[in-house]
Amino acid sequence: MAQPLSEIRILALEEYGVGPFATQLFADLGAEVIKIENLARGGDSSRHVSPHQVDNHSLYFESLNRGKRSITLDLKSSDGRRDFHRLVTTADAVLNNLRSTTAASLGLRYQDLKVVNPRIVCCSASGWGPDGPRAGEPAYDYLLQSYIGNMAVTGEPGQPPARSAVPWVDTSTAFAAAFAMLAGIWSARSNGEGCDVNVSMVDVGMCQWMYMATWYLSVGTRQERQTMSRHPSIVPSQLFETADGHVVVMPQTQDFWRALCVGLGIPELVEDDRFRDMESRRAHKEELVAILTEIFQRKTSDEWIQLLADVVPIGKVNSFAEAMDGYAVEYPSQIVTWEHESLGPVRTIGSPIRINGSRTRSRRAPYLGEHTDEVLSALGRDIRSPQVL
Repeated sequence: MAQPLSEIRILALEEYGVGPFATQLFADLGAEVIKIENLARGGDSSRHVSPHQVDNHSLYFESLNRGKRSITLDLKSSDGRRDFHRLVTTADAVLNNLRSTTAASLGLRYQDLKVVNPRIVCCSASGWGPDGPRAGEPAYDYLLQSYIGNMAVTGEPGQPPARSAVPWVDTSTAFAAAFAMLAGIWSARSNGEGCDVNVSMVDVGMCQWMYMATWYLSVGTRQERQTMSRHPSIVPSQLFETADGHVVVMPQTQDFWRALCVGLGIPELVEDDRFRDMESRRAHKEELVAILTEIFQRKTSDEWIQLLADVVPIGKVNSFAEAMDGYAVEYPSQIVTWEHESLGPVRTIGSPIRINGSRTRSRRAPYLGEHTDEVLSALGRDIRSPQVL
């Protein structure tokens, strides 16, 4: 079966996380992604991220660039600019995750490229957006986690601010950029006119406050740190300590609350006026949590999972290694492998998207400039590319 995006060509001027993750989603679904790198700068800077880095290859880079092609161009030179414009005539979209001011200076907006290809979609996945006061500033996931207030409310009360270990602002912005770019391509193929598509890390990060943002902006309710990672409004929905670790318990509905009480051997709490409904449980949360805390400490995490997993939302708090090893065992088809001449066998987690129940096949990330001759000669140019590194 042909992959669903096999007729799409994307030119990518990208670094580190957001851009590469977004275009990798396309490559996994069959799109041709041509990664444009600057040889003088050593290409995408994530090629040089340690540990597990050799010359212009790193496992970090492999994790975000599988299935792409790499060419080297200097967009600040007249030759590089001319070659880039020739490629634009063949492409559906140009994606960048540079600073907005840098993207503008390189002529990566629709107003710059529509004369070359009126159907081109120009996607900018920036940190701070195209027109805000910080448009010219660099942005990384951890900076955005601090700016949007996430670090201030993560962790236990009284402790220093804490970031999420997962770079979720990066990955969420990448998904948003991929979705927005696909919408732009769909529109351009329908009406023959391309567009600018702008997605910023600050907007994506802030919009994910969802109901908490609505509470604050509407009535001033502030989100604060919660002991044992409690849900801000539903009780009990939090971590509980067990005999050997922790579990997360989330009886988000009245039916789940009843099932939890029965499963724990305390059915009388269902009819207890203090805990009869959601509002009552919120009003008496400290009493309720104290009762449940003592009960959960009686058994191990695995024992509680075995007892309650079929009746109430509950999960063991895994270590990083436990999560990785368990996932590989339970979802083996999701672990993809390829050989790399410098890094050896590379194993990583594949695309989360299935088409007709099947996942796409993966291949290694490109070497720096590996496809320069092939891509540019297809445009009719007689060239000698720089040495592939």
